[in-house]
Amino acid sequence: MNSKAFHFEIHDLLNQFVAAYDDVVISRYNKSREEKSKLKVRYVHAPKQRLFHDLENKSQNLTLPVIAINVTSVARDESRVFNKITGMFLPTKYDDKYSKTTQIRMPVPVNLGVSMSIIANYQTDIEQIISNFIPYTNPYIIICWKIPEDFNLDYISEIRTEVLWDGNISLTEPLEPASSDKARFSADATFTIKGWLFPANLHEPFSNIHVVNNNFHTTSNLLLNLDEYNNLKSNSYKYDPKYHLLSEIEYAPVSGAPEITNLYNLNYNKLRELSGITNIYGNLSTTHNYAIYGRRFDDSTSILISSVSAITTKTLTSFNFAHYPPISGYIIDQKDISVVNENVLNFTLSGFDVNTQINFLLYNNIGWHETNSINTVLNYITI
Repeated sequence: MNSKAFHFEIHDLLNQFVAAYDDVVISRYNKSREEKSKLKVRYVHAPKQRLFHDLENKSQNLTLPVIAINVTSVARDESRVFNKITGMFLPTKYDDKYSKTTQIRMPVPVNLGVSMSIIANYQTDIEQIISNFIPYTNPYIIICWKIPEDFNLDYISEIRTEVLWDGNISLTEPLEPASSDKARFSADATFTIKGWLFPANLHEPFSNIHVVNNNFHTTSNLLLNLDEYNNLKSNSYKYDPKYHLLSEIEYAPVSGAPEITNLYNLNYNKLRELSGITNIYGNLSTTHNYAIYGRRFDDSTSILISSVSAITTKTLTSFNFAHYPPISGYIIDQKDISVVNENVLNFTLSGFDVNTQINFLLYNNIGWHETNSINTVLNYITI
């Protein structure tokens, strides 16, 4: 417990509470109940006793009506403790987008007891003030705040917290004031803010998982006819290597890199399938529009042109990846690329100055995929 774990949670929750209620406006009326003027009610962070003391001290310049907010208790909320889970893993701010992940340990659910004390010179002021919040707190409101900035998250992670009113307001009237005393009316309400206290940020950010390799062991020796799929029951199988039950292995990687499934030509507003076609010829002097279909195109996907011959009008660029082989090629300007959605990407390709065979490579910070993988070969020549 020698690690500092102070993130201003109570301070921020109380400020959010006040922000939800501090727009109270009351009116002054004449005998005909006609509104003559309006007055915004002042909020202060102080216990009720301190407020009365300041009212007696004329140098404080405290005028009524006024509302005092004060935290009276902090208690662990066992109803929101489900188990001791390890916490959350969230992206952290670094130079590269989502290049690191931080583990945030599970925060402790706490209930903040908050007292609201309303003090006014007139009974109608008290009635107007409580009418400002009772219709909207029936019996709770929701305030929004965020995971503390000390965790340096890549984006604002919203927390929604319930503010529960206990449903009671105690009223105090000046029954027998002294002749020299001013009449003061007061009302007291109690709220519970169901917030969280976060532990210290002890974990160093670590690299994201970019590729997961899965090995599936299959066999044709299972007694599938004896399995009860309708009841989600099956027999127990012992995978003993001597019975050759592990000889059939399927490999299925899961990656965050883009994946190409189809390539189309979009010239003349027509969608022409190019997937699986080799030796497709295009005119060097013509601008070509293409559409690539696939997966994971919504994470800053860029395009390289891999060419058999050097393209002197473009600059050759190389990229290295943690789990993919390095690639090199000519970058297509980002302004010529339009990501329609996660599965569709359009781009424009201008003419070259040399006859060459090309291959398109889609890449992000995780890895890459190429049009050669779908058996498409493009040739640009002078026609």
